[in-house]
Amino acid sequence: PELPVTGAPSAEHLRKSSSFTVACPGTRQTMPKVSFDVECVPSEAVLLNFLLAKLQRLEPDILIGHDLLGGIVEKLLARMRVRGTSKWSRLGRLVRSKHLTEVFGTSKSMYARASSVSVAISGRLPCDTYIQARELLPKAKDYSLAALAESELKEIVPSFKSKAISNMLSTVDGVTELVGASERRTEAALKLAVHLSIIPLTKQLTNLSGNVWSRTLRGMRAERIEYLLSHEFSKESVSGLVDVKFILPDKLRKSDKPTTGAGTKTTSRRKAQYAGGLVLEPKRGLYDHHILQLDFNSLYPSIIQEYNICFTTVLQDSEEPAKIKLPEASEKEGILPRVLRRLVEQRRSVKSQMKSTKNPLLLKQLETRQLALKLTANSIYGCLGFENSRYFAQPMAEMVTAQGRDTLMKTVELAREKQMDVIYGDTDSLFINTGLTELPMVVAQGADLKKEVNRRYRTLEIEIDGVYVKMLLLRKKKYAAMRIQNLRMPDHLVREVKGLDLVRHDWCDLSHEASEYSLQQILGSGLRPDDAVANILDFLTQLAAKVRGNMLSLKKYIITKSLTKMPEEYPDGTTTPHVKVAFRAKQFGK
Repeated sequence: PELPVTGAPSAEHLRKSSSFTVACPGTRQTMPKVSFDVECVPSEAVLLNFLLAKLQRLEPDILIGHDLLGGIVEKLLARMRVRGTSKWSRLGRLVRSKHLTEVFGTSKSMYARASSVSVAISGRLPCDTYIQARELLPKAKDYSLAALAESELKEIVPSFKSKAISNMLSTVDGVTELVGASERRTEAALKLAVHLSIIPLTKQLTNLSGNVWSRTLRGMRAERIEYLLSHEFSKESVSGLVDVKFILPDKLRKSDKPTTGAGTKTTSRRKAQYAGGLVLEPKRGLYDHHILQLDFNSLYPSIIQEYNICFTTVLQDSEEPAKIKLPEASEKEGILPRVLRRLVEQRRSVKSQMKSTKNPLLLKQLETRQLALKLTANSIYGCLGFENSRYFAQPMAEMVTAQGRDTLMKTVELAREKQMDVIYGDTDSLFINTGLTELPMVVAQGADLKKEVNRRYRTLEIEIDGVYVKMLLLRKKKYAAMRIQNLRMPDHLVREVKGLDLVRHDWCDLSHEASEYSLQQILGSGLRPDDAVANILDFLTQLAAKVRGNMLSLKKYIITKSLTKMPEEYPDGTTTPHVKVAFRAKQFGK
């Protein structure tokens, strides 16, 4: 709600109460701080027009913010619609004279809202640190600005709930504090963008794929690969090196796809359309001898190269047209394998340059370049199995994963022929209980298996990925272990956790603390297993008493979940807990 003019703090009071400054991250030593004035306006409508006028005057090429697209711009558009702001198109560079409602309608779907934001900021590059952090920091638990600033920048950034902000706006001191907090949050978003190298990295990704930079910044990974492959097939057609012309595949939209029949109940969880990687049943237990892990480098991209899998090379089964067969060994190299080979060779060349350069700036540029090449190469297989991709080809995706399963199984058989104890395997990784405690002997055993495996293939390569001195193997995709961080420094250990609630986003802090204590006792205390278990039971008994006695903060029970669409769009929203919470929040005006 708007404050009356008499309740707004004066600009003079704000200037005297606090000093607000801004600095460019990474250049604090050479860039002097520049003070800016605090402007006070009588109403929200004037405030929105003031912002639009400033944008027109500054004419920025790039807009940087945290949750810029899904939060900041969307909220600005919503308020401009309410206030009837006529110059709303100044958010971007495409001049529009129509009212917001005429341009965007009243649809509340996630897709419609995203389209509105894209149109509104046309002509400016949107650097949304939230979107990019989700792609570049997949292991992060919380993607809020405060959490990312603490984990990545080692800084504390203030955050406020909606109710707290409303209360702060009613007092002079509250507004002063809010302005200062907004400044620190703005600077943190800028620092995070620099820290993640978002601008140079997305520029490299765009150059590689030949798409539009603003779309790369929006996280359109599948679209990048579509452009990359479309350019490649187009060049092949124009070059005259082939006897055929390639036709661009149709891209089916949601409305073009077959729908379920009337009365058919749909759920948000769908079964996989085809078999994925091979996951072996683990030999559960606590291992205190060295465990050797071997890993195939970029398994699926390597399989595409190894077997020359491409739209132009695979053979259609004459009896079952929906099935395909591997191409003949004499078949000319397909476009997909050739693109992957080029990307791999370029990345190898860049990494070679990184080893020889001593210039920090050039090293950072090369690091960005190699990361862009890696992300692009690893995304090519994904477009084959992604049903919304223009190059969706389920039979080819099935073929790649089938060869992956076969490759892993043959490697397991080879290891067992060498009397090695394979305790677990997952997609492209193999875990072997060596029964040894001497690191040189463990590495020698791994090198022997690596040599035997690699001699069988042309592009597929397996490497020693790690050695663990202790491992707790619970079930498929769930284990914890103490890993030797550097084989040259065997005493330097780090803990690695996979799949347990300790590293999952959607478990509460109370569960994390219980898991943390349990793993510390089992893996890091040096105690005998029986003593470690006794300590864990005592800890859990005390924790249960605190829970029953309501002695713990409510924050300990909070579970973090995110929505990928509007609550009304979930078919099972009435039974899904986090969707029900979202409905309740909307009832309270949140």
